[in-house]
Amino acid sequence: MDIQLDPPARWRRWLPSVLGLIILAFLIALLLRPISPVLSAGSTPNSAVQFGDLQLFSEALGTLQSAEQRLLTAEVGATVVAILQQPGATLTPDSPVLQLDNPQLKLQVQSARHQVAKQQSALQAFAATQQHQLLSQQAEVVRMETEVAASALEFRLHQELAEKGIAARVELRRAEFRLQQQQQLLALEQQKIIQLRQQQQAELAQQQLTLQQHQEELQLLIQQQQQLTVTAGMHGMLQQLDVELGQSVAQGQALARIGSQQLLKAQIQLDHRDADKVTVGTEVLLQTVAGNIRGELSRIEAIVQEGTVNAEVRLPASLPAQLRPAQHVQAKVRLGERKNVAYIRQLPGLTPHQTHRVFLQPANTDQHRAFARELTFGALSNGFLIIEQGASGGEVLWAPDPARWPQPEINTGA
Repeated sequence: MDIQLDPPARWRRWLPSVLGLIILAFLIALLLRPISPVLSAGSTPNSAVQFGDLQLFSEALGTLQSAEQRLLTAEVGATVVAILQQPGATLTPDSPVLQLDNPQLKLQVQSARHQVAKQQSALQAFAATQQHQLLSQQAEVVRMETEVAASALEFRLHQELAEKGIAARVELRRAEFRLQQQQQLLALEQQKIIQLRQQQQAELAQQQLTLQQHQEELQLLIQQQQQLTVTAGMHGMLQQLDVELGQSVAQGQALARIGSQQLLKAQIQLDHRDADKVTVGTEVLLQTVAGNIRGELSRIEAIVQEGTVNAEVRLPASLPAQLRPAQHVQAKVRLGERKNVAYIRQLPGLTPHQTHRVFLQPANTDQHRAFARELTFGALSNGFLIIEQGASGGEVLWAPDPARWPQPEINTGA
């Protein structure tokens, strides 16, 4: 006898297929689900965001320079016949650096000596002539004084005789007239001697002035001749030599440069954004091979070159012996203080005055998650980078490479 069985339910036939599709979809979804990468605190730069007051410094690079410099120039056209010092040599004011030669200058000195000697002889002869003229005039005055005395005696004699009635009055009048005439002539001669002395003084002064001019010309030529031996003129170091042996140099041409060794200053390149925040006298801390040295700004230029402004730093007169011109230094220029500002310790890849994509881990949370955010950074001061906007105190900032970590969140070590 045949037994008829009922056909299986339709849903049972499709159940394995449905379950298979569900499992496949789950696996695909699991594979496609983004996985948050895990960062290691020991290998990834991170820093806690701090909030408070921050002392601001502008960091700059620079070099030490001589505070005193002297440019040696040629006082007269000449030829370099000897180089007595080489760059780097330590010099005193009397140290000879170069020896120059100018044969024409020697002839000029000899000619000037002859002119001085000639003028001295002419002055002596002129003085003797003046003395003779003065003596002659004085002799004439003496002669006239004698005639006046004789006329006065004759007048008194006639006056006495006239009073006694012995001599005629006409003779008395004649004697009186001769006396008056002689007295007038004597006064004229005396006036002439005064004028002669004044004239002689003026002429003698002119002759002496001419002699002085010749002597000054001679002294100048002798000085130029002495300066053919070029000396340092100061304590310092020969920094630069601008001529070669046998070279002809013109008057005023630069020969060498001398700079002080112990009295130094610093030339720094200040960020142009900080130039308007400092003034002459602002404190500067220099990091040198001999340690930290404090100075102050003494000059700030107004011209911006490649984003920097040149500035000079005045240093103490007494400095360590290890310091020399041309040594590199790092400067920290005090700019003031920012109140209530967010900042972090500078991390690799983060630059001042730029916007960067970083990851921030929220403050006061046990979740090991950091979320991507763009932050605007401000100035870098003493190793701390100011956050102008986008963060608050207490957060932890992670700065992985944006190209390798494009995800919106990361795992910080859960």
